Amino acid sequence: STLTTSDRQIFHDHQGFPCKHLVITSRSDKTRYCYIVYSKIDGYRSSYCHIHYVSDLEVFASFSSPIRLELWKREGSAFIIIDSRLTKNVSIPFCFTLPLESTRLYKPSGEIKPQDIDNLYSELLILNLRILPPKNEFLSHILRKFLRKKEN
Repeated sequence: STLTTSDRQIFHDHQGFPCKHLVITSRSDKTRYCYIVYSKIDGYRSSYCHIHYVSDLEVFASFSSPIRLELWKREGSAFIIIDSRLTKNVSIPFCFTLPLESTRLYKPSGEIKPQDIDNLYSELLILNLRILPPKNEFLSHILRKFLRKKEN
């Protein structure tokens, strides 16, 4: 399928930056696709993929397992990080939420709301920065979340 004008613009804007691109097309509806912009981040003795942009959240949620498999094959990354603002409360299988304490600032302008802001044109993508909390906080949060689910 062909990228929309806005997705094509995003693709061109991000040439030369440390990010990669992936397009997944729906088998049932060839006109629907999901264009993903992501970065591979090395750290914590392993790497992860940080997704900065998802063009079609519904296609992304439907194909989250094949997307993970493709990113694992391409990057060798065990897991994916995506800002919850991008998922807009859509349920994505085998995902959990981590608290990310990094402050994000923006100057209100017209009708732009905090939920309209993503990381696509931010220093996170341009400088390939990590956003995960320190390793001990990260692991203790996962353990607490797992134990809570086990209790229920």
